[in-house]
Amino acid sequence: AVGKFAEGAKNEWYYFDQAGKAATGLQKIGQQTLYFDQDGKQVKGKVVTLADKTIRYFDANSGEMAVGKFAEGAKNEWYYFDQAGKAVTGLQKIGQQTLYFDQDGKQVKGKIVTLADKSIRYFDANSGEMAANKFVEGAKNEWYYFDQAGKAVTGLQQIGQQTLYFDQDGKQVKGKVVYVNGANRYFDPNSGEMARNKWIQLEDGSWMYFDRNGRGRRFGWN
Repeated sequence: AVGKFAEGAKNEWYYFDQAGKAATGLQKIGQQTLYFDQDGKQVKGKVVTLADKTIRYFDANSGEMAVGKFAEGAKNEWYYFDQAGKAVTGLQKIGQQTLYFDQDGKQVKGKIVTLADKSIRYFDANSGEMAANKFVEGAKNEWYYFDQAGKAVTGLQQIGQQTLYFDQDGKQVKGKVVYVNGANRYFDPNSGEMARNKWIQLEDGSWMYFDRNGRGRRFGWN
């Protein structure tokens, strides 16, 4: 067979060029971009890493290279292929969503991720959408707040009617004294709210009074 497809074993397709040689690798045949293994078998329904390190997907039925679309590799492993047919990586704006893809092209969902710029982000477990203007629970009882830009906030923060505190890794501090803005401050173990106008018994059994500005004083002393 010359310049045509031929079926070897059942559902194993080959393409023979004008010289009668089985095509291998990425091939433009007619209007389609297809891929053939090194043994000449056409690849369908698989994610493939090419020699140039780009990641591609070929339709399970037609074998056509995915372009400008999502495709599922293994179960629940999603990729997005750009207009050149390459799997995207990193932070991506796709339609109305901001999504994130690992370096192997797999979409990240339900995880806290630290980006190259050191910002901490979260991507929804269902949609994969980047969290913005909301609280998110990472590991059990580890809370983060993501600002309008989708970055986890750190330090002392006024969120709604509350004054809260977040460590440098973005995790909210609760039930602890933290020295911040020139004073010891205490954050409620349940709400995380900064203590004001009250006595708090600390873990070591001692008592500390927090004034209306949240500044802690032990028996009237700083």
